This record gives sequence, C-alpha cells and structure tokens, in this order.
Amino acid sequence: MHHFSKKIISDYKIKQLYELISDINQYPKFIPWCDNLKILKQEKNSIEAEVVIKALGIHEKYISNITLFPIRKGKAAVLITSNSSPFKQMESQWLLTKVNNHKTEVHFLITFALKSKILELVISQMLPLACKKIINAFQAQAHELFNKNFG
Repeated sequence: MHHFSKKIISDYKIKQLYELISDINQYPKFIPWCDNLKILKQEKNSIEAEVVIKALGIHEKYISNITLFPIRKGKAAVLITSNSSPFKQMESQWLLTKVNNHKTEVHFLITFALKSKILELVISQMLPLACKKIINAFQAQAHELFNKNFG
C-alpha cells in the first residue's frame, strides 16, 4: 500500500473549497492526467463516475465512488474510493476544517495499491510528486476561481 498525506492552511472559505473539490465534473479541466470523467450515477451525496487517466503512456479507465459530506459545524469532507482496475484498492480524502471566516485547513490523504506490478513500481517512485501535482492543480484552480493565494 502507498500512502500520502498533506495539510495546508488555505486563504479561502470552507464553502468555496468544498464546492471546488466536490465539483468532480470539472476535474478533467485542471487535474493533470485526468483525461475524462463521466458520471454514471448520482444521488444527493453520492456519485459513481468513470474516470479516464492518461500519463507516461499509460491509459486506464476506472470506476470511482465519491461520497460528499457537506459542511456541518465547520467541517466538510469528500471521500473517493475505487477497487476497479488499475487499483486493487484506493481511498482518498479531502478533509476541510474552518479555521476562521476566511481560512480553511485542507488535509489531503490518499492510500492505494495497484493490480499491476509494473505500474506499482512506476507509481511508487512518483507518488509524492504526483500528489503534490494534484494539490497544486487544486491550488491553481482555486486561485483562478477565487483570485487569492491557496495555502
């Protein structure tokens, strides 16, 4: 299993960040290697989506299950899981905690194992950089949408 975790303090309101992170339809526009995303099923706080990733000559499609935990008592979360190829298992979490009216603590965590041993070797070497790119992509998108510095 591979693990990555990072916490930052953002200069954005929890509502802004929750809306950004939970709007998965926009991911292909700003997340590196997220080539396409198609919502298969959507309920109030639950989404099933087909995600296509392309990077380093790798082209994979997998099913992602997203559970939304809207803002309540200054906290919110987005949980993303998958056990379809290329993953044996994957879980990522965006945990948001209101610091004050204009700042939010953002905690990103991901744990996963891949089905392919070759892909496992490649990804294990790139995990910290890949996760930082994901966080940077959200930072850039937040800056573009909200015109402030993110973290």
